[in-house]
Amino acid sequence: MFIVGHAWARSRLPRQRRASALAGLLGIVYFLHGGLWLIQSTPETFADHVDDGIVRQSSGFSCVPAACATALRHLGVHATETELARLTEARPGSGSTLIRATRALELKLAGTGIHAEVLEPSVRQLSAVAPPVLTPIRGEVGREHMVVITRVADQGAWLADPMQGHVFVPHEQWDEMYTRRVIAFVR
Repeated sequence: MFIVGHAWARSRLPRQRRASALAGLLGIVYFLHGGLWLIQSTPETFADHVDDGIVRQSSGFSCVPAACATALRHLGVHATETELARLTEARPGSGSTLIRATRALELKLAGTGIHAEVLEPSVRQLSAVAPPVLTPIRGEVGREHMVVITRVADQGAWLADPMQGHVFVPHEQWDEMYTRRVIAFVR
């Protein structure tokens, strides 16, 4: 925004001022859409509801913390959605990201001998990665949703979904949903 302000101050023609004003407006829109999470805080309380081994997400933006907690529980590490929401820096409206999830898992797993690692396996290579595996899947209208892959076979994938519970996704549908980015756990 400093550069836009400088361009505005130095502009002499109306066309230059319009371009500077447009750049300033785009900067504000970008901040509100993509950068607002920087100043938002993580809510303090979540439901921490566990159903059949799956930590259920308690809000529309907490799939990442809930999926991380589920994966950790599969590894024998006690974790809650509330704790992982803080560690993943989950924010209302935007949730969290794969990178913040990886960092949170590394913090939680410190000293256990288990490490979280981002991989990019193809659908075929995924069956060789030891579960549990976290992955964002393609959802509605370009949004992604974090789930835990518990098993992959030729027929499809078995998921621990923090929203829907245990889910089987047939191979054809899985190929469309799978983003080819995972967090795997390495001992």
